[in-house]
Formats: sequence, C-alpha cells, structure tokens
Amino acid sequence: SLITVFKVFGLDPDYFNYFYSFGLKKNFYNSEPIPYLIEQAIISIGGDFNLYLFFITLCSLTIKFYFFRNSTKYSIIAVSIYLVTFFPLHEYTQIRASLSTAFTMLFLLKLQNNHKKKATLYLLLSILCHYSAIINLAILFVKKIRLKPFFVFLSIITITLSNISVDYFETAISYSQLLLELYINNHGPKESFNLINSSIISVLTPLFILIFLNLSPNNKDIYIKSIAIGVSLYFIFGSLGLMTMAFRYLEFFSPLLIVVILSFLSVSKNKFVWLLAMVLFTSINSQNILISF
Repeated sequence: SLITVFKVFGLDPDYFNYFYSFGLKKNFYNSEPIPYLIEQAIISIGGDFNLYLFFITLCSLTIKFYFFRNSTKYSIIAVSIYLVTFFPLHEYTQIRASLSTAFTMLFLLKLQNNHKKKATLYLLLSILCHYSAIINLAILFVKKIRLKPFFVFLSIITITLSNISVDYFETAISYSQLLLELYINNHGPKESFNLINSSIISVLTPLFILIFLNLSPNNKDIYIKSIAIGVSLYFIFGSLGLMTMAFRYLEFFSPLLIVVILSFLSVSKNKFVWLLAMVLFTSINSQNILISF
C-alpha cells in the first residue's frame, strides 16, 4: 500500500485522473457509490488523496490475500505471482476496478462453496465499487452448466457477437438512454489493435491445456468459467475496437488463473506442463507491466 501511495515506480497513466477528481462533486456515471463514500469519509477526517489511495489499496490487497489463503495451499506462491503481475496494474493504477476485483474474488469463493447469502453480498459490493462488475451476474446463470457444454455455448456466442459491426452495436444500444450514456462514458478509446497478443496467449494457454488433457477442474469450475467469460468479452469488445473494455474484462478475471494453475500443478501428473504454463503466465504478464511503466 505504501508503494502505491509514494508511487515508488513512478506516476501511472491514471494517477492525475484520480488526483484531480478527488473531492469534486460527481454523478451516477463517473463515481460508483463505495469509492465515493470512502472518499467522503477520508475528507471528513481531514485526510488527503494519499490516505485515500492507502486505504483503498490496503482493503483491496487484504481481500485478495484472504482469497489466495482460502483458495490454494500454495498461498505464498500465489501472492508472490500476483505482486509481480497484477499488483502494478490493479492496485497501482486501477484503484476502483481493483477493489471491485477483490470483492469479485470473494463472490466467486463463496459461490464456489455454496455460501449463497455471502456470495450475493460480495456480488453487490463488487458492482458498487465498479459498474463493470455487473458481468458477475452472468456467472450466476452458468454455475450449474457442465464445463464442456459451457465452453461450446460460450464459443458460439463469442464468434457470433464478434462479427457485429460497430455501427450496428451502437444503434442497438441507442434505444436505451441509460445503456447509451454508460457506453459513452465508459467505453474508452476505439482503436485497432492485435486481438492475438502475448496477454491473451498467456490466458488461453492454461485453458487449452485443461481442455486438451480433458481434466476435471474439481472445485475450481467457477473460476474457470469466469476466466472464459472474460476471454469471451475480450474478443467481443476487441472486435468492436473498444480496447479499454476488452482488456478491462480480460484483466478482471485473469488473476484467478494463478489459483487454477497452482491447483492443477499440485494434483496433475503432467506437472511439467502446468509448471511451464505458470512460468509463461507469470513472465508474460510481469513483462507487460514492466513495459507499461
């Protein structure tokens, strides 16, 4: 948290956006309730932007470390991988989305363990931290679908929606003023970029290994489905040129792969394959973060 507050690695791209908006009056579209309430609480006790950063980061990391502690017996390794891959992106840069990701992890953990009331609470908290977490609602509908039919269904949906033109998409959502305004305020830049890149390869590789080896995910199927949904949204939004939204959803669920890979590494006979997947995933994502700074 102190690394984030003192910007040990330099200023990130979003720093000034958060800094100059701190303490300003906001509306429904650019300030989710929980970050806004935390901000007002910090201001009420005379705190500044640095205290706000510290508190948000501390909450986010505490929740995520709790998730790793309760999701894998290799929690120290999981935390170490997270710190060199996603920490510089999430806690260091994407403050609100980071806290939302943390509550999403708790939502999935409780959902996986059939603690429905707690899962519902954390689902609500994730959305109130960042509206993009509304995609978590989709996970509730696919929980009971077996993994192979789910992959087939999601592949068909992804291929179909990826062929929709940008103009047709914008026309379709224009009938809802709320959807249109949320889209305008949150879609990010429309840019052409390579859909197949090192980031998506590092995420797809473990999924392909799982399918190729015909492995049963045991108690990690919710995590795998969530990652697959993130991949699907990446290709759908990426095909529309919405780079920010594409990578947002890819990165939203990608940390779950740390737990999935470590889980298969501990029980699979093909340990070398999963070790290679872990090295590939860690090296690519840490390299991408280092390049961005």
